[in-house]
This record gives sequence, C-alpha cells and structure tokens, in this order.
Amino acid sequence: MSGGEGGKWFRDNMEVKIGERDGFLFWHHCWAGNFKLSELFPRLFHLSNNKGGAISSMGTWFEGEWRWDLKWNRELRQRELDQVQQLTSSTCNVRLTAGSKDSWCWKASKNGVFSVQSAYYALGLESRSMEERRVENEMALIWKASAKAVITAWKVLRGRFPTFDNLRRRQVNFQSGNLCVLCNSCEESINHLFFSCHKTDAIWKDIISWLGKQTASQTQAKAHFNAFINLGNKDDVKLLLSVWICTIWCFWRKRNECIFKQGMWNRERIFSEIKSILWGWKMAFNLVTPYSEFRRWFSAEALIT
Repeated sequence: MSGGEGGKWFRDNMEVKIGERDGFLFWHHCWAGNFKLSELFPRLFHLSNNKGGAISSMGTWFEGEWRWDLKWNRELRQRELDQVQQLTSSTCNVRLTAGSKDSWCWKASKNGVFSVQSAYYALGLESRSMEERRVENEMALIWKASAKAVITAWKVLRGRFPTFDNLRRRQVNFQSGNLCVLCNSCEESINHLFFSCHKTDAIWKDIISWLGKQTASQTQAKAHFNAFINLGNKDDVKLLLSVWICTIWCFWRKRNECIFKQGMWNRERIFSEIKSILWGWKMAFNLVTPYSEFRRWFSAEALIT
C-alpha cells in the first residue's frame, strides 16, 4: 500500500456529524478533513471575528438548510473571498444535522462506532496473525477510554498528520517557518516530532525506564510502534499499547500548546501527565486495583518485570 493510499483509507472512513449544540471548534478541530481550517486558511483565521467559536456558531438553519455566516473584522478583498469559497467547498462532505450533537462517525462499521476489526477490513487486511488480533482487541478497549487519542495514533502510523512538512506539501506555510517548535533545529515531521527530537526522545527514555525495560531508539513511526508493544509478553500488550497511544497524544497536545498558547515544554510535567491520563484510562477499563498498585504506578518502581 502506498503512502497516499495509506492515508486516504482513514479519511474516507471517518465522518463528522455536526449539529446545533456547541461541540467541535470551527477553526481548531480537524472536522472537515485531516487538517484544521486555521492551518489551511491562516489568513482567514487571522481575519475572523470568532476565532474560538464552535461550528454551530458559524451559521444558521434556514428552511431546513444550513447556511454559513462567517464574520470578519474588516471587508474582505477578492483574493480572500476566493479563499472563503475554497473553505466552504472543503466542508461540503460534512453531514450537518439539526438538533443533534457534534460527533465522530466511523463509516466502515454499521453502527458508526470505530473498531480496529472494521479498520482492518477497510484496509483490506482481513488476514491477521494472532498477535495482530490481540493488538486490535486491546486498541478497541482504548477507543472507549479516548477516541481522540486512538485517532491521533492511527494518523501518526499512517503518516497523515498536519506536521509542518505535510502542510508545506499542501502549500500551507507559516510565517514562523517549518522548524520543530520544540528544538528549533530540524524541520517538523512526524518522525522527528514524535520520535527523534531530543525533547520527545528524552520522555520516551523516561517511559521505558518506568516500564523497567531497555530498547534501542527507533526514529520511524511503525518501527517505534512495533518495538514498543513488543517490550513485554502477550499479557503486557494492553499496557504497552495504552502507553504508546497516550504518549503520542500528549506530545501532540503539548506541541499545540507551545504554538498556539505560548506554552512551555516541561519534561517532568509531561511525563507525570502521561501517567495520570493512563491511570484514568485504567479506571475506565473497570479494573479494580488496590492502593498498593496506585502507589507503584506513580513511583519509580518498574511496572513490567
């Protein structure tokens, strides 16, 4: 499967249902494709009078039809009007439903709910090994705890993520340049941001030490994923998969905070947040654990022996 096909399958099977209630943010959520509208149309975002508004606040229903009503801080020039037309055209495949709540819908399954099994069928990978089946079952559990985190991990593994290098290929450029916001020394790419940047690599080392394991650093997404989930035995797959997905998700959130909210990258704080989120997922799996395990989780004691 080529890189283009590998990214297209996910985009083609994810659908966003938009309703009247506050939910997805118009400019800041990836609801009309793989990229945020603020990243695809930075000029229009700069001119918007409602930069933090929900999708439902950007238009009205009229006789059963949704009409966009975008507000600007000045009269738009012709070039900008052309961009507005491109923007509204990019949303034409999104389902707008009056009176409903904004939600993700996975088109590859009948009930609209994501499952890794349906993802494999969408990819044409019906024939899987027992190990792959075990991984897919565990990922389905994590989906219940955090769908957004699983979606983020899937896109990273498929190489279809709005890092600066991918945006540049779509002729979207930032005035600040394309350098990684964390180290400011290399172009931001999926493999650099999540795996080879010295800032993220340091946290991976902390995590591997916390797990009580040792492994050589991997700087490619799929190689890193495969090496990580094989750090333990088959009983450790759920834990290792959860840790990998959660870490990827936290890295992306913190990267965005550094760019859009002038946040600071703090190694110890991020590591602590990863462990806290994972503990919350553990509770979401309805796993009753003694207090001694809680203490061990947040201590320096190795989790996998």
